[in-house]
Order: sequence, then C-alpha cells, then structure tokens
Amino acid sequence: IGADAAEAVPALAEAMRGTNIVLCRLAAKALSQIGSPALATLIAHLQHADPFVRGESALALGWMGPMARSSVPFLATVVRGPHITARPRTPMSALSDSNSTTPPVLTPVPESGSADESCRVFAAQALGRIGPSASGSIGDLEHAAATGPEPLRLAAEQALRLIQSA
Repeated sequence: IGADAAEAVPALAEAMRGTNIVLCRLAAKALSQIGSPALATLIAHLQHADPFVRGESALALGWMGPMARSSVPFLATVVRGPHITARPRTPMSALSDSNSTTPPVLTPVPESGSADESCRVFAAQALGRIGPSASGSIGDLEHAAATGPEPLRLAAEQALRLIQSA
C-alpha cells in the first residue's frame, strides 16, 4: 500500500488484539514492514494482557532491526520477566512462630515453555537484531543469560554477541 501504509496501522493494531493467532502474526509482520509509523503501536502491544500478542510484538520489533531502537527499554522489561519474590502476609516474627499457619504468598512465575517465557525469548532475540543500538539492555541480557531458563539463556547469549560485535 506504499505511502498510505501508516493509515493501516489502527486496523492492523486491532487485528493483533483479536483471538485469531494467524491474523495476529500476519498483522504484526505487516506492522514491522510499515516501519516507523507502526513503532509506537508495537511497543504498546508489548504490554498487552495476552502473552501471544506480546511475543508477536517483540518478534515484529526484531524484524524492524535498528529502526526499532526506541523499543529497547520496553524489550528489556520483557526480558526481565516476572520477579520471584516471597512476600509474607504477616510480619516475619509471626512466620517463625511455630503456631503460625500463614504461608508466604509467592508471585506467580511462568512454567518452563510457557507463553510468558516465549515472550522473553522473543524480546531477547529482538534486542540482538536491533544490534549495537540495544546496548542499554546489556545488563538485563547478562542477567537472563546467567539465570534464565535454557531457551532464554541461549537467546540472551546470542543477543549479547550481536550487540557487542560491532
């Protein structure tokens, strides 16, 4: 559609939010080919409730390469993923009391191979494709390479090589 491509961004953004995963993937690909006019839409979709949509947005930003450098902080946030923390419902002294039956509350952590984990892998890959312009994400990628599950570790290691190779 050439010069009128920017006019298609709202319709493609809506197509990504639907329930049809094939349409979502095709819309993400089209947005990546539109380029700069679609960048804000793809960044916004990194925060979508559906992990599939988040993952497709990360992939699309990666397909854009260095043009997507403004998405680096957002992709780095996706790479970080959920934090594992135990937060007691009661003071620590009550937890040490042998009569206390209140267990700590754990923040949910995605299972290995989950859609959330895939999002993190796609975000790491996108950062690598963005290249040296993604140098602001090195700390997050190093942490993922050291502590993440295997697919994420491998993607983070590859992204680090691509970012640091220039």
